[in-house]
Amino acid sequence: MFSLVPYLVEVKNEYKQPQDLWNFAAGNSLRAVLKDYYSSNLRNYQASLGQSRRMFMIASMYKGTSSSVAGTYQTGEYGFESEIYHTNKRQISYRRGTDEADMRPFHFSFYLPRDKMPLSKSVAF
Repeated sequence: MFSLVPYLVEVKNEYKQPQDLWNFAAGNSLRAVLKDYYSSNLRNYQASLGQSRRMFMIASMYKGTSSSVAGTYQTGEYGFESEIYHTNKRQISYRRGTDEADMRPFHFSFYLPRDKMPLSKSVAF
């Protein structure tokens, strides 16, 4: 059910040009911007924007390094009822209501290298 999936996140300006991650917003690094956002929203449940009935929360932050930001993000859906089945007792142990969300963990880690890579090179994981 859970897996490890690497993503490559590119940061570009309005002209679709790559941005310097260490001079991102008013001289701040993208790491500082992410860390500030995640820290200020830590353990704060929020509903997603739009019509989707999803909740999300930054559940925890890890120490990280001077070039990384890491933590645990939780997300879940609400708006429907369901039965929670206990596999050992072989019976329904709880009935979830429409205002409840099953919050699943998603561990994230952003590594923000200081060295600039040529755009023509690809990264293999």
